[in-house]
Amino acid sequence: IKTIPAIFGRLQAKEMIYEIIEKWGKQNLKLVKEEIIIRMACRSAVMAGEELTIAEMNNLLRELSATQLPFTCPHGRPTMIKVSVEELEKKFRRKG
Repeated sequence: IKTIPAIFGRLQAKEMIYEIIEKWGKQNLKLVKEEIIIRMACRSAVMAGEELTIAEMNNLLRELSATQLPFTCPHGRPTMIKVSVEELEKKFRRKG
């Protein structure tokens, strides 16, 4: 590999591609492409504890709502949870 597509951005693309090639070997090219996209999404994801600006948060929510499956990541883990007003009040010891 001599060059990396710009879409990979700040990712460690070369290592990721070699890892995928090694893992998938001669398997179906469609599966390899899907694996690359999933890994790109995970490696560029917001990490736990990472601080975001309000603008970044709004952009993230806007992008998430534009996807076909906004409630899970490519691996099936939830991207958001529903918290009722009652649950929030209980956590902050308000009302009831």
